[in-house]
Amino acid sequence: DRVMTNGSNEVEGVSVFDKPVVRVSKESDSTALISWDKVEGVNGYEVYRKTGSQSSYKKLKTLKECSYISKSLKMNETYYYKVRGFKKEGDKKVYTAYSTAKTLRMK
Repeated sequence: DRVMTNGSNEVEGVSVFDKPVVRVSKESDSTALISWDKVEGVNGYEVYRKTGSQSSYKKLKTLKECSYISKSLKMNETYYYKVRGFKKEGDKKVYTAYSTAKTLRMK
């Protein structure tokens, strides 16, 4: 998947970026580390999460770094994370495809 989208399913211009490759690991009984490899050409990243009981992802954070600590996690809950990169072009953001979702079961 090397697709650059404008948030819909349309390909935007000739800019094409890899999607982030994400890793998730439990750090404590209530935190997890979400990290990913840097994607060349992007200005930042958006981190998304949903739980097993939610039907859609919610944006947690927009950042320039390649890692994020997810806090206040509950035991016996399953969390799903995905990340996408973006590049600012004028007053618009052009997005990479979403990473493959990663699952974390808090036990």
